[in-house]
Amino acid sequence: MTRCAPAPSLVLTPGFGDRHGAFAPGAPAFRRTQANFADAYLRACARGLLRRRPLIDRGAGQGNMLRLKNAPDANIASIYLDGEEGARPSARHMVLEYPFLTAGGAPHVPSTSELGEAIFCTVHGASQQEEEASGRCLPD
Repeated sequence: MTRCAPAPSLVLTPGFGDRHGAFAPGAPAFRRTQANFADAYLRACARGLLRRRPLIDRGAGQGNMLRLKNAPDANIASIYLDGEEGARPSARHMVLEYPFLTAGGAPHVPSTSELGEAIFCTVHGASQQEEEASGRCLPD
């Protein structure tokens, strides 16, 4: 069995913009997101995707957290190191960007499949041929 680092904890970014609390910790949408992420992470680990490269970049200040960032116009889930390049690690963090809330404020929970694809794109990436043919791993 492949051994992986423990899955990071999910937290909201400051300014997430959830006026109605749909993604407040403990809320159903947040709990479903956590469950789907945990499942996607376990599947990625079992497939060996996290063997060579951990999900959380070593340049992140908090290596055990993944911050949820609402991006209403995003077309895919994306995981990346946020913050200015060259900044102190404490000023940088890993984010999971997704249209968690629609423009009208309705919650949108990413599926296990979408989160699995985001993990794949972060740690492995698509080939140039895949990117050109299908747009895999290319956010709008």
